[in-house]
Amino acid sequence: YLIGCAAYDGLDDDCRSRIYGYVKDSGGAALSGVLVTAYTHLHYGSFSRVINFSTVTDSSGYYELIVYSNNTYDLVAEKSGYYPPSF
Repeated sequence: YLIGCAAYDGLDDDCRSRIYGYVKDSGGAALSGVLVTAYTHLHYGSFSRVINFSTVTDSSGYYELIVYSNNTYDLVAEKSGYYPPSF
């Protein structure tokens, strides 16, 4: 039988999920070349570390990230000429 990813550290292939969408400016125009990064704090036993997954938007502003579903993520979008992200 299969054990769900909740029993593991969340880095197993069966625990993968997708985060996807479009990045647009305030006027609704698609933004290409945007660096989209998903950050999470991974805890497993005595291991504790911030990990991230990144991609760049295509010409339609679309991005897709493969992440591990056993965690919550913060998304950050960055592009030169736009305000930097603040935390």
